[in-house]
Amino acid sequence: MTFLRCGSLFTAIRLPGDLVRAAAASSDPAKVSTYLAEALDGGPVIASRGRYYALVPPSAGVAWEHPRAECLAWGTWLGVPPVTRTGCEDALGYWAVPVPGPGRLCDTNAVLQLVQLGQRLLLEQEASDGS
Repeated sequence: MTFLRCGSLFTAIRLPGDLVRAAAASSDPAKVSTYLAEALDGGPVIASRGRYYALVPPSAGVAWEHPRAECLAWGTWLGVPPVTRTGCEDALGYWAVPVPGPGRLCDTNAVLQLVQLGQRLLLEQEASDGS
């Protein structure tokens, strides 16, 4: 695993696994990866230890605000798996959505929509479980 510093070329939004799985309507890692690729228009996403990291432009750190998903601060080091590690069988980290090309990142608004959808679905599930 390589470590890259967030802030100059990209930053990352750390997404809780339960939120992503709720949005994807699946706990199957392969189905979640397919969902992420569609929802984030092929933008790169790392999966590691039950969390997901959507790589976004560094400007996202200026305005990002969501209590369930943290935008990693400038200067934070992010563990990045080798580009060839795309299989979900590796718990240490893999590319749920591989890097499509140099400079290609996730759209911050698409990431926010995913977070909001996952949050809403989790709240609905909690409400139905409680009744």
